[in-house]
Order: sequence, then structure tokens, then C-alpha cells
Amino acid sequence: MMLNFVEAIEDEIYLLGYFRKNPTLFGRQKGIGVAEKFFVARLTDDEICDIRYISESDHRFCEDYKRVEMSGFTEDSVRLSGVSEEKLIAAKNSGFSIARMWKNT
Repeated sequence: MMLNFVEAIEDEIYLLGYFRKNPTLFGRQKGIGVAEKFFVARLTDDEICDIRYISESDHRFCEDYKRVEMSGFTEDSVRLSGVSEEKLIAAKNSGFSIARMWKNT
């Protein structure tokens, strides 16, 4: 399991991540360690629960959005994200978050 982002909203913690296919340390076989299932989840009482699977494209958008958000939505961070400015601004204006993605999945 790989965690990309952790988001705390009020008293709840949400996670964005993915599971790897047959993870091994320094795996050299084709397909070993490749991202296989993408998810959003909630952390409750120090346990990951309520894992909800999402598409790879939703996962990538959320990663890009969170990077831009962490950079303060600067012109450079938006330009370098590879996502259209309109799509990022629309997501920001709608209150996009890992928590919201979890709740809507």
C-alpha cells in the first residue's frame, strides 16, 4: 500500500493512495510493484477503514489537485500540473477534497 496524501477535516482523516501489484523490494520482474488499485479511505481509531476504490484517472487528478493546492494555486503550479486551469478552478470552487471524493464514491 502506498499513501499519496493525508487530509484532515475537522476530526476525520482521509487518505489517497494505491495498492501495488505483488510488491517486492527492488522487484525486477515485469509488472512487479506497479500500481494496481487506487483508493480513498478513512482513518478511524488508528485503522484504515471504509476503503473505496476509484479510477486511475480520478486518482491522478486528485494528486495533481492536491499538489497545486499545497503550492497555493500559483500560476506556475497550475501550469506545471498538466491539468487545465478551468478544471482546477472549478474543482476549487466546488470544494474539492479527498473527503468529498470519499463521500461521493
